[in-house]
Amino acid sequence: MIFFIRNTVVQKELSTQDKKESFSDPIKFKILAAKIFLGKILTVVPLDSQIDESFDSELNIESFLFFTISAVDILYHKINKKLNLNIPESQVNTKNLKEELEKLGNKESKQVLDIINCYIEEPKHSEKSISKETYLDKFAETHKDDSMIMEFYSRFENRKGQYFEHFWDRTKSSLWELRTLRNQITHGSMLKGSGVRGTVEPSDYYMVNLKRNDATVRDNYHISNPHQYFSESLKNVEELISKIQSIL
Repeated sequence: MIFFIRNTVVQKELSTQDKKESFSDPIKFKILAAKIFLGKILTVVPLDSQIDESFDSELNIESFLFFTISAVDILYHKINKKLNLNIPESQVNTKNLKEELEKLGNKESKQVLDIINCYIEEPKHSEKSISKETYLDKFAETHKDDSMIMEFYSRFENRKGQYFEHFWDRTKSSLWELRTLRNQITHGSMLKGSGVRGTVEPSDYYMVNLKRNDATVRDNYHISNPHQYFSESLKNVEELISKIQSIL
């Protein structure tokens, strides 16, 4: 059964004045558009055989990501202009912004940099060695538990007969995750192949590049409830924007 969460209130209560105000503030417009598409994102992932639901899910998630990251990009340009960082428009990105904020070194730039670092860090990896018995028990238990809203799926590893449990600290990675997903949709489908496991409840699997032991590995996102995950993500983005705008 497919459950829809439709935020029709946002669209029905969108007055002419609301539209006028959003056009006067490009960040507000992008966030408003993101909320409209967020309201159409499902609470589960449809099976590939459910063509209509899969098409709508792909469209709504990709649109949500486009508008959400666009709001952040506009904020980046605003930071560049307000703090006179002089980064060329075509080169305003997280890496260059952080470098120039660090170079500037005044009170405002330090405050902005501290805020950005709370949302844009790549997940930090750590691991511990475990026994084969623990590996088999935990691996089986993890695959039965679909209650997590989000986790990195490759949590346990058999490395040539040695067994490891991996940990990913994502407390400062909410915007990094969204941008990674947005980058993925520029060259592929987000949901294709995510719901083909027959009677098993489908979930999203998004491939990402992660750094582990000084090497880049391919890993997966596992999202059981897209609507809840992206709702929490948007709250973090709005929080980031609000904190930085209060400084500029």
